[in-house]
Amino acid sequence: MHLLIIDDNASLVRALERLFSGRKDLVFHGVTYVAEAHSCLKGFEIEAILLDHDLVDDRSQECLTLLQKDFPHLIPKTWLMYGALELSRWTPEDQVGIAGILVKPHELSRLVPWVDQLRNTKIPISVTPFLKSFLSSGLKAPIDVSPPSKLPSSPFQELEWALKDRGAWHVEVAILLETLEEKINKEQAQSILEAWNKKRPIV
Repeated sequence: MHLLIIDDNASLVRALERLFSGRKDLVFHGVTYVAEAHSCLKGFEIEAILLDHDLVDDRSQECLTLLQKDFPHLIPKTWLMYGALELSRWTPEDQVGIAGILVKPHELSRLVPWVDQLRNTKIPISVTPFLKSFLSSGLKAPIDVSPPSKLPSSPFQELEWALKDRGAWHVEVAILLETLEEKINKEQAQSILEAWNKKRPIV
């Protein structure tokens, strides 16, 4: 299943990657320009679209117009997004026929049951890469979605797998880990992990 994210926030793509990290039947395509979006829409069987409201140079409205004109069948599978600390720029006219509005980051979890519903209506697509990185940026390679055969290579990954094992994984945790990975170095993260391991109850 191919999902297209039209947003210039690389952290959002990584948070969604973490949120859906167990879904081997998903491929995320992250783009920031209308031409890139059009290329993905023509080259892949896109099943869902997430479109941010404040792309620079009014690209958001251009992307929505592209969908309405050339890909109207995808409007019911399009989510319009804006940040929790932002004022939405979407008008009532923009929202006609769409799947819904998402307030980032906390409402991203609404995508999980929706994607499950989409997936259950068709045969899953077999894919090799989990995430297609931003076409115009140098994002890191996606994390391995299978349980590690040895200790993870970073404390961030170790925290991630520990939380998943304890059933504590959700979008807020994904975004928190992504923020920590941006703000602290590996040594600081290792110190946090060791302190947490001492305090966590044995299950």
